[in-house]
Amino acid sequence: MRMTESVILTLLRAILVTSLAWPLAWSMASFWRTETRFSVFVRPWIAVLAVIVWMVPPLLLTYAWNRTGLSIIEGELVYQGLLLMRMTPLALLLILCGPRQESSSSAEWLGRELARQHRPLPLWPRFRGSWSRWKWALALVLLFTFQEFELSALLGVRTWTDDLFVDHAGGLPLNQTLKLVIFPAVIALLLALAGQTQHSFFVTGNLQPHQNSAENRPSKLERWSVVGGGLWLVLLGVMFSPLVWLIMQDAWGMGQYLWQGGRQRVILLNEVVTSLLLATTATMIALGLAQYTTRSLTHSAGRIQFEFARWLGYGLLTLGLLGALTIGLTLRGLSVTLADATGWRMSLPLWLLAGVVIKIFPLAWLVESMLQSRRPVAALSLADQVLRLHGQWRLRRVAHTEMGFDQTISQGFHTGSTFQKLANWRFQVALKPRLWLGVLIATFACADVLLTALLAPTGMATGTVRLYNFMHYGHSAALTAEALLLAIVPFALLSVLAMLISICMRSSGIRPRSYDSRHTIPGPSMVIARQTRNS
Repeated sequence: MRMTESVILTLLRAILVTSLAWPLAWSMASFWRTETRFSVFVRPWIAVLAVIVWMVPPLLLTYAWNRTGLSIIEGELVYQGLLLMRMTPLALLLILCGPRQESSSSAEWLGRELARQHRPLPLWPRFRGSWSRWKWALALVLLFTFQEFELSALLGVRTWTDDLFVDHAGGLPLNQTLKLVIFPAVIALLLALAGQTQHSFFVTGNLQPHQNSAENRPSKLERWSVVGGGLWLVLLGVMFSPLVWLIMQDAWGMGQYLWQGGRQRVILLNEVVTSLLLATTATMIALGLAQYTTRSLTHSAGRIQFEFARWLGYGLLTLGLLGALTIGLTLRGLSVTLADATGWRMSLPLWLLAGVVIKIFPLAWLVESMLQSRRPVAALSLADQVLRLHGQWRLRRVAHTEMGFDQTISQGFHTGSTFQKLANWRFQVALKPRLWLGVLIATFACADVLLTALLAPTGMATGTVRLYNFMHYGHSAALTAEALLLAIVPFALLSVLAMLISICMRSSGIRPRSYDSRHTIPGPSMVIARQTRNS
């Protein structure tokens, strides 16, 4: 009964937050689509702030708010404000990447003009088209709000995820925990299926952001379109103010801790490296699976491959949208069942790796679908064929020994040549966006708490779980420093790694060395001339 009350309360709160986030996101989307100097200047900053909102670990924000001594009502308001701050950019992304509208802008304008000249149309037929196109996005925003855990963990807010996790950690048997998770998992499953079936992108991998077309970009900025962005920026400033104040207050103590804490720095470094290895491996696997499924669904493929990719992507999407708690408990139950049946207990974190891959697969699918829909497929295919014909990817022997050419040379191009520009363009269009979006996904995976707490093997260094436990018992400069380092260091190291990979790919593989007339593949006339001189 207590669990049912928590589920209903969480669902009602999610409906409230979604109903507030959607108008703000719709207003920001209208501002995003305008072509004015102000909107063009502000759009990149909104994107950067949205990324920061999702990259900052939720535990760090709630830790900063928790030390202010909130009451129950204040904690509820702060929790809903934090949810609204995070869900508004998600709703904005789903609106901008929504399905293609069935009618053009000219047809919609003509319909409005005819309605003005004759009798007004009823409200429901006007909004029926928009509702059919956007109910999948509303279901996804509601789903992510319903299954949230980290924000409620330290604020004392009652949610079904926090109640169930605390009960399981307090000694509730796994079989009873799995029985209790069925009811919220069914609700999440219905929302996940609604979010997938209402948009062809989740079934066919086709993401067509119709708002980016020239005919749908108004040149005049309306006043109401600025309201959503302004309110969200105000909310962002209010929600981040305790974190800024916390960093300013603990700056001196954090400096002393970082300077003197020798052994603790080693432990923290071990935790960061462990989290990075796990998150990077899971991100590469998730992106690989997403790339395989989206390409198999959008390109010419056999019937068997198409059906396999469709069901693989559909199944991983459904599991990933169920939430970290449901994924973790399900995999934990499978691991215990397998261990009881075979008597073999896995010491490697393979179950944890599988859980993280499933959790971040929807993000990887979204990234791959965006890249598949935005990049020029025909131009990239032609570039691949041209570069492959010129031997860009490997060293090869240009002639046989009996012909008088006993040397192996690298295939390359002039600096600034047409082929090098083509290779560089291919890297900028096809590989570089995937690389940096993978950095964001891996950073997001590093902040996971639930899967690590449920599936990590004994003795594995888990910084997020350790900080989650310590943050319940008070505040210290050392704890603030460790939380900031666990938030900043993974993103910094992954960014450096991405830059090094980018440089190496452009210098060795994507951007080969010089290629001139002295390193030309010999033709028949050159071979005959060499043989004549030798004879």
